[in-house]
Amino acid sequence: MQIQQFKVTLLEDVVTRKRAANEGGHESLDYLPGITFLGAVAAHLYPQLSDSDAYTLFHSGKVRFGDALPLSKLGGQLSYPMPFCWYRKKRDKWGPQMELRNYQHREYPKRIQEEQIRGNYLSFQYDSKNDDRFTKIVPKLRMKTAINPNTGTAKNEQLFGYTSLPMGQEFVFNLEADFADDDRSQYLFEQVVDTLQHADLKWVQSLYYDKDRNISGKLENLAK
Repeated sequence: MQIQQFKVTLLEDVVTRKRAANEGGHESLDYLPGITFLGAVAAHLYPQLSDSDAYTLFHSGKVRFGDALPLSKLGGQLSYPMPFCWYRKKRDKWGPQMELRNYQHREYPKRIQEEQIRGNYLSFQYDSKNDDRFTKIVPKLRMKTAINPNTGTAKNEQLFGYTSLPMGQEFVFNLEADFADDDRSQYLFEQVVDTLQHADLKWVQSLYYDKDRNISGKLENLAK
């Protein structure tokens, strides 16, 4: 198996929708889905590839674009989704001395009011002094309205809101490939890596929904 790891830095607030509906509030994911990078690379490489190579890269399952998960703010460590089985005492102050329990193995006594730890990411390597083992993405909320092109004023009943990932947030994702050890397979994998590093990819939607401003992040190959 071949693995390349990439760091993504958001250069502006970015929207990654949880659902495709156009009406109502638009709630953003707190990570960047791997399908985002797959689609961007496919859009760039498809015209250059044979049908066989395109199938190998994007449909066979041999090449996998992992979800980009957030880095901790203090130590820059990779973090993972919090297990649903972790709980803490509700009255405990959040900090290094906070007691955590894995409910798969041991629960708090009934007299103690517990609280499930949700909406956080967990780092296995962290600074115990600053306790940056937990990372929480705080999305930004914006309200916008559709504009009537005839009058230049807001349309009636066309107000909508959405949340976005904040500018400056860093993520890491893995690019994996199960290829035979031959020149053609290595060439195809290098094509994907080179595209992620150097191509002008429209890989995520900017906060402003402007097709000319879709380049909203910087990708860095951590293997270099």
